[in-house]
Amino acid sequence: MLAKLGRPDPLEIHHLRLNTLIRLRWLAIIGQSAAVLIVAYWLEFPLPVSLCFALIALSAWLNLFLAFRYPATHRLPPHFALGILLFDALQLAGLLYMTGG
Repeated sequence: MLAKLGRPDPLEIHHLRLNTLIRLRWLAIIGQSAAVLIVAYWLEFPLPVSLCFALIALSAWLNLFLAFRYPATHRLPPHFALGILLFDALQLAGLLYMTGG
């Protein structure tokens, strides 16, 4: 009955859409890339640019994999969303470690 009315399943109403995380990660990739380029080349701060972009590229590859693997309307179970957000936190921590904070 609920499906006929166009209402979401009550069990999935609190699940995060994968497309939301993918879009947020693309914004983070753009921001991280711009920050690395500005700090390395405009401010002339010595950074391991190739290693920084390797971590950023890893995030982009994960984004592409998830975008092609799952439909845009896919809702994430909590443990899957936790895994993705944990990866994002570790990737950001790696960037902070490589750039000196």
